Amino acid sequence: MVSQKSPTNGTLYAPHWLTSVAIFLLGALSLVIPSGYSLGAVVLFIAGVGLLIMRALPQLTGQDRWVIAALLAYAFVSLAEAWWDAQGSRGIDKPIRFILAVPALWWVIAHPPKLAFLWGGIAVGAISAGSWAGWQKLFEGVARAGGHTHVIQFGNLSMLLGVPPVSG
Repeated sequence: MVSQKSPTNGTLYAPHWLTSVAIFLLGALSLVIPSGYSLGAVVLFIAGVGLLIMRALPQLTGQDRWVIAALLAYAFVSLAEAWWDAQGSRGIDKPIRFILAVPALWWVIAHPPKLAFLWGGIAVGAISAGSWAGWQKLFEGVARAGGHTHVIQFGNLSMLLGVPPVSG
């Protein structure tokens, strides 16, 4: 997500730098450390809550509002389902993530990252996941590399990270 508010001279101001590093961490650490995908997301969430506290929410476009509406609609339908099925606290885990994504989205809209950090995080994540899979297979002797997730999920996400840098 690149905005017109991004600095054009190539320098990054502190808020844009924070967003860029958080976006980098989302891709770079997602498969190689336990809950690695959470680090960048937590940074974005906390920054977005800061915007809410300071009452400095960004000006939202119609498309932004539709994305937020879709996130919240999915979350509320899933929460209603969890309540209806008496799933307890484990039933609200996934829907809450969609609600918590809204403040993170506010921050990304207000302070968009540099695209190089996104691509860099994806590339580092792909290289790290491949290296981690090689280590597990060659040195730990596992039949199928699984990272810190299920083997199928690890393989799918590794391919998802590996294809975009190769395709350009």
